[in-house]
Amino acid sequence: MSTDGMHDIVALIFGVGIIIAFSHERFNRISYETGKRLDRLVSFLTPDKLRARRQVTYAYFIYTLSLIILYLILCAYAEVLLPLIGGQNLLPEIGASTLPTEASTSTSPASDTPAEPTTGFAPMGTSAVEFWIESLKPAVSSDPVDTSSGINIAPEVSMGLALVMVGLAPSIKALVRVDEWLRMFAHRVAGIPTWVIDTSDALRSNAKVLRFFTDGEEDNSSEYLISEPERKRVMDLHNKAKPFLGNLDDFILNIEVILVASAWFLDEKLRITGAGDKNRFEEIENELRRRKNELFSAANSPDISHEGWDAVATAADELASDFCVLIALYDEQDVIQPYDQRPAPTESQRRARARLRQFVDVLYKNKTEPLMQRRGNNLALFWTLTIVLIWTVAWAALWPGRAEFNLTWGLLSSDTYWRIRLYSINAFNTYCIATIVAITIRWVRMTSVAEDGQRKWENMRYPNHWTRWLPQALSLFLISFLVSTALNIAVQIWLTETRTTEAEAWRMTFEEFMTSIRWRFEYMGPISFRAACLAVLVIVLLDARQRLWTDAGRYEQRQRKGLPSSDQLKSNAKTWRELSFLNSLAWVAIGVIMMLIITPVMRYLSFLAASQDYPRPFDHIDAGLMIWATLYTVVLAALVMFCLSEVLTRRAFYRAPKETADGISSDVARAEK
Repeated sequence: MSTDGMHDIVALIFGVGIIIAFSHERFNRISYETGKRLDRLVSFLTPDKLRARRQVTYAYFIYTLSLIILYLILCAYAEVLLPLIGGQNLLPEIGASTLPTEASTSTSPASDTPAEPTTGFAPMGTSAVEFWIESLKPAVSSDPVDTSSGINIAPEVSMGLALVMVGLAPSIKALVRVDEWLRMFAHRVAGIPTWVIDTSDALRSNAKVLRFFTDGEEDNSSEYLISEPERKRVMDLHNKAKPFLGNLDDFILNIEVILVASAWFLDEKLRITGAGDKNRFEEIENELRRRKNELFSAANSPDISHEGWDAVATAADELASDFCVLIALYDEQDVIQPYDQRPAPTESQRRARARLRQFVDVLYKNKTEPLMQRRGNNLALFWTLTIVLIWTVAWAALWPGRAEFNLTWGLLSSDTYWRIRLYSINAFNTYCIATIVAITIRWVRMTSVAEDGQRKWENMRYPNHWTRWLPQALSLFLISFLVSTALNIAVQIWLTETRTTEAEAWRMTFEEFMTSIRWRFEYMGPISFRAACLAVLVIVLLDARQRLWTDAGRYEQRQRKGLPSSDQLKSNAKTWRELSFLNSLAWVAIGVIMMLIITPVMRYLSFLAASQDYPRPFDHIDAGLMIWATLYTVVLAALVMFCLSEVLTRRAFYRAPKETADGISSDVARAEK
């Protein structure tokens, strides 16, 4: 593809579009160890079939966002990074990709003009604020500057990297490994393939519910829609295998699971079709049908040896396990609705539906709380990001943002869209990234099980001991803080570079470059510190609501069963029922007080970082910027805490199951889903 004459901004945006267009195909590739069970079905089970759409969408969002961030970083620092990963051939002979220059009072060897400060850490005769403003403006040079490039990234680099990352150009081994790691991480976030394995195990443990053969003494096959010839087939296999198999009961149980699942789902004798697309699993159904026919053909062969019966028993065990995988996928993808409230057309259908509910009930007993946890994570992420971006756009468009922006840049007026663009980018790199990182870490740790069987995530609102939740809180804060800070530093370095002309650029030593990074960290770090604090507060609120609605559900379940409950369970259930508007205001007060304390201190640290080498007094401009920053973060924290508290109270709640006409309780998870 020729990029001659293509504007660099257009090329970069087009490259992002290429990554988005092809990212789903790459996300849907298998990147996990399947084990023996999924090995038999792995060619039919792409990742998007292994989980519900909500979980897959969230994991796909994380994967695509990570690819785009990686792509932008590689484009911005192509000259430095591409040779390190084997992509030297993508670099054109033209284009600015040099490292940002260190501020200096000396003259660049490559230019006859005095060097201008470009990093924002050079002495100024006026306030540090004005100096930071000047450092972001294009440098003045006596040489003509090519203004056809808006971001100083060669189109060849943008388009070449995009094609490499999506596999349409010769691959770079380092990028292939990174892509595999990101895909594997995204799959683990969605529980792929661990969820289906655990779920099929749960169904296998409850397989005795489907037993209909009782040594010929009782004929209850009508509860399973099993025909009389099929029931006689089980009796015949029982008599033929009895002399050869020591685990005869397990073998017959596997045969029963196979026959029941085939009758209900492959032959569709049990009509409980939900809103899911059953055709997505047509290949798996055909494969299971073929293996079922082969199994019974082998079992009906005359004169089967002892080893032959062992092989038949092994095949029956594997096939029953795979049928449980199919049923688990049906339930996850809403292909079936076990708790459908519609009346059954016949008595046999009603009895079979009741039996199915007993079979899958083991899933719903262990599924309600994880489902509510995921729902809480999704709500917290959506509402926090939405509020941050909406408030930032409003702040930039209205008078407060205009006043702060004009004070920062020393202007009497400014363009509204310019302010919105800059404020939105900064807010996303700080508050949004910190929140995404924090909630993702919580999600991953909650879905991971430690060796002792306990969850790896400790509730930070109702902790057992400070030694358990404090290290978790510190690590969560530190990771969110570092990721947000690193992204902000990378953006600022890149902005400085794109505003540096080739005639003024000179390569820094390693020590000078590290000094520049340190200065930027000291200035940008306090901004990310505020974002990480808000992210941790969001997690604490999420933990608080989760514990209350979970304990309320457990308490109601124990009450219905007539079982005793602990005092803590009763207290939390009562607290959940009594949550009100005032409780949300209490969380607002916590967020406001925290930001009132943190923001002025962090803003003062940024002032010290800007003026540490060239001391100057804290003037009225710095005071005004501190006031505006405090007002912005205080209102933001109040909005996030109030809206999040209300939505987690009014929507992510526990709902007691309803009793159906035939006495089977409908599941809260299905109702919420």
